[in-house]
Amino acid sequence: MKTTTTPNSGMSPLTPEVPRDPIVHLIAARLDTLHGDMQEIKGVQKEMAAAFSKLILIEERQANTQSAQGRAFKVIESLEAKLEGYNTANREICQGMERRIDALEAAAPIYKQASSWVYAAVVGLIALIAPKIINKLF
Repeated sequence: MKTTTTPNSGMSPLTPEVPRDPIVHLIAARLDTLHGDMQEIKGVQKEMAAAFSKLILIEERQANTQSAQGRAFKVIESLEAKLEGYNTANREICQGMERRIDALEAAAPIYKQASSWVYAAVVGLIALIAPKIINKLF
């Protein structure tokens, strides 16, 4: 733009000459509006870039979390398999113990009778030997 001074206008030599054509005014107004819109678009683009960066970070964290969760589930599955093996072995041991206890309980009357016989035999033996020992001592 051209700077001019006119004695009547009172403009300084640094002020650009204002065109008087209405089309030029319209174009200048639209350019100003377009410039403002472009500035808004640039601001929104910066905000979108920051949001996308955050989204990428969140997705990476979710991927890491899913990977860790998958590993944890694999460990849980292996522990469950081991636990099932221990339960099976424990069940077999318990069944063996139950069979032994049942056998002992079934044999208990026989042992009771045999122990009463042994007790009677010991008492009888003492009763036979006691008078002989007493005679030898006195």
